[in-house]
Amino acid sequence: MPQSILIDHSQKEFPEFLYVTFDSESYSQSIFNQDIDIFSYRLYIPKSIRSHSSEKPVPLVVMLHGCGQTPESFAKGTQMNELAEKENFIVLYPEMNNVADWFIFRTLLFNPYLFYLLTPLQVRLLRDSIRQNGLMLKKNVLQSSPGWLDWVNQHLKMNPFFRDYYEELNATDCWNWFFDENQHRDKGQPQIIIGIIDQVKRFLKKEYQIHIDEKKTYAAGFSAGAAMTAILGATYPDIFSKIAICAGVPYHAAKPHNKADLKHIFHDAVSVMEKGVEDPYACGDKAFEEMKKAYKEEGGTRTLPVLILQGTDDSIVRRINGDHVFIQWAQTNFRIEGGHGRVPIHFQSPIQAQENGRDYKEYIYKDKSGYPLVQLRMIEGLEHKWSGGSDEGSYTDPRGPKATEHIWRFFQ
Repeated sequence: MPQSILIDHSQKEFPEFLYVTFDSESYSQSIFNQDIDIFSYRLYIPKSIRSHSSEKPVPLVVMLHGCGQTPESFAKGTQMNELAEKENFIVLYPEMNNVADWFIFRTLLFNPYLFYLLTPLQVRLLRDSIRQNGLMLKKNVLQSSPGWLDWVNQHLKMNPFFRDYYEELNATDCWNWFFDENQHRDKGQPQIIIGIIDQVKRFLKKEYQIHIDEKKTYAAGFSAGAAMTAILGATYPDIFSKIAICAGVPYHAAKPHNKADLKHIFHDAVSVMEKGVEDPYACGDKAFEEMKKAYKEEGGTRTLPVLILQGTDDSIVRRINGDHVFIQWAQTNFRIEGGHGRVPIHFQSPIQAQENGRDYKEYIYKDKSGYPLVQLRMIEGLEHKWSGGSDEGSYTDPRGPKATEHIWRFFQ
């Protein structure tokens, strides 16, 4: 691996950026500090970009991992870093984790009696944060008062509302695409990810005189990360030039619920993954309405190119979701171009192809000028895995079209 950047977590405070040191690993890590969340991330800067200063802006690819993955395993499986070395672009891996409920933790510490007013979900997230990240919290937050964490743990045990609620919903650090608060611009996790991107841009400019190409900022994701990628496309079309969705669900697949209503949230999320959405055209209209917020700020409109990769044998996010994501983004772009009603889509006569031991069918939706705006590649025999990935990572299948290369070609 090329020489890289790591960030030292030894400081007590959470400044905008921590001290940068060099290490043999391939990532830099920082903590994004906002009132409600703390997220870490990994940043891959190819050696060719660091060693050759240039005023020419460089592309940025934001990669969102799936449930049960880490940025490291996702990078190894997709081999996006290796491609970045060849093609000279920077890769950013935001990390979803359960330490991301700092607001609740801080509220409890300074207002202990408010603990009894927390929702069941907030209580569960708080418990998970303390259990899984207790050492980090002690080191970075509670050094001045080490006894507070023990006090918190005792109160958690005593509280009658402190019990498990559908642990499987987010036990494996899934991006929370199933919460309505994360479906909108300037809210929730989409806002956090944009904040991380802004941090990275400032960091690269200050430390390396590297400028990110505003017209070549892309997002790609797998599974829950793919669902969040779809959300980013709808909420921040002014930031992302193109997106790629691998084994994902349409925008607005989640129904609005009270955040504490975990039973119905979980049921609806599983239902979407198994059966698709009730009306993908309606989801397309919802995405269009959300995108208008960005267009209002930007003062203009533009379509959003989308690449979709879906396995026919995916038992987690079933193949119907590939069709529904395709319809949703075709409908969204159709509306952006001034269309009314439902976009005319035909699934007949797809392009047939074969690559790396697997057949796949390609469906294309073209804009008014004939540009292939939305592309769906349905890969025969692929399970819930990254097609053409490396065994060194997780949720990968070395057979089939190399998703990483297809995505980069699409982005270009």
